[in-house]
Amino acid sequence: MRLVYWCWSLALASVTLGSLAEELEAKVNVGDLRLKAEHLFHIASLSNNTRAIGSIGHEGTLHYITRLLREHQGFYDISSQTFNVTFNSIRDYQVSVDGQAVNASAFYYSPATGNVTARAVAVELGCEENDYIDIDIKGCLAVAQRGGCTFERKAQLAKSFDAAGLVIYNSVPGEGLEGTLTRGNGEVGGLVPTFGMSLEDGLKLVNSVSEVSFFMDSAFEKIVTRNIIAETKTGDHDNIVLLGSHLDSVEAGPGINDNGSGSITLLHLAQTLAENNIQTENSIRLIWFSAEEVGLIGSSFYADSLTEKENLKIRLMLDYDMLALPNYAFEIYEGDDLVDPVGSQQIKNKYLEWYALHGFNYTFIPMDGRLDYVGFAQQSIPVGGIATGAEKLKLLEEMEMFGGVANESFDQCYHQACDNLQNLNYNAWETNSKLIFNTLGSYAESLSGFPARHLVATKSLADLRYIYRGDELFI
Repeated sequence: MRLVYWCWSLALASVTLGSLAEELEAKVNVGDLRLKAEHLFHIASLSNNTRAIGSIGHEGTLHYITRLLREHQGFYDISSQTFNVTFNSIRDYQVSVDGQAVNASAFYYSPATGNVTARAVAVELGCEENDYIDIDIKGCLAVAQRGGCTFERKAQLAKSFDAAGLVIYNSVPGEGLEGTLTRGNGEVGGLVPTFGMSLEDGLKLVNSVSEVSFFMDSAFEKIVTRNIIAETKTGDHDNIVLLGSHLDSVEAGPGINDNGSGSITLLHLAQTLAENNIQTENSIRLIWFSAEEVGLIGSSFYADSLTEKENLKIRLMLDYDMLALPNYAFEIYEGDDLVDPVGSQQIKNKYLEWYALHGFNYTFIPMDGRLDYVGFAQQSIPVGGIATGAEKLKLLEEMEMFGGVANESFDQCYHQACDNLQNLNYNAWETNSKLIFNTLGSYAESLSGFPARHLVATKSLADLRYIYRGDELFI
């Protein structure tokens, strides 16, 4: 459910006025956003219309951002962080009963298998060894219901009991099931070919007396890529305000909105700070993450690699993705200090106060694991962010709040070849860029009243809350 709010419903409390926040907000230049979008599209056009990891377009994007940052080496310390990605491509697959194909999806990071014919055997949720005890599963197709643990855990157990494959069927009626088995960080062994099905098709499989045939044509490729990091030379480096945005696209398109819009706004901000020699109380760290589209790998690698000392220096992480959808809504990630790192709720309030002050309506969307904040939240770092939608349909009440077209997706070109220069709403992009500049100015100038950092055991809680790994279901 998406919660929607009208701008007049809020009593303003802490919007930053007459300050660095306002000074920066006024410096947003739509013309610069447009020029950078055109440059990214040109980079993609030289690379079969994509900027996905491993492509010429992705490497070109990395070089473009690095080149512009190096023009300001006197203002920033610039570095990169290299990491490995195991990229999976599923080229073909099928599940059939009595020669008739069954509706199924292939889970990413499933290993390949030739043609297999086997009995389907129910294993309950398939999350515990007890689910397999006293069942002759060797060489069979295990069938488990969604829930209770990650998809990866289910596939690992099926493998350990020598199952030939695994079907995971949905726990709610009327919906198929797509997902991923792992984050793609190299840990892809010990699994079995895994398929997703609807609740109805899964139960039919469980009750079928016929054998099931299936195959999976899946290939893996090792890719080395990198994150780009720029940190102001001045400011308190024990109190870092971190902004992040991913710079890769999916294979299917150039990703000018997803996430050219976010990475360009961050680059525009970086240049604005340097060109105006903006001095701040707190240090500013800007990161362009790679491999978000294949499981949040770059951001998670960065967050996981932090020492405890370096972790505690980061006071908050603000994540920006898809800022300019054509059929947009102004969306705020609904940070909640009861379940997210303490401070996440205050970040949420900062955003909604700005929207309300400027007469904009806004909606809340859940922090369910689809974006790069996940790795930071799992390391106890307060997180927040804004967006303008994705593939979901715009509700009638959202049309009344934001305009556009109801019952059409926020982005009809989401993860497609048409995510190009025509797939940008510059009014939404300018508004959100101003909010981003303002928020950065506020936190960089002062963190007074913002909760102190503590390392707490948030990872297990977050793993249950974040049901996605990027765009794919994980639980």
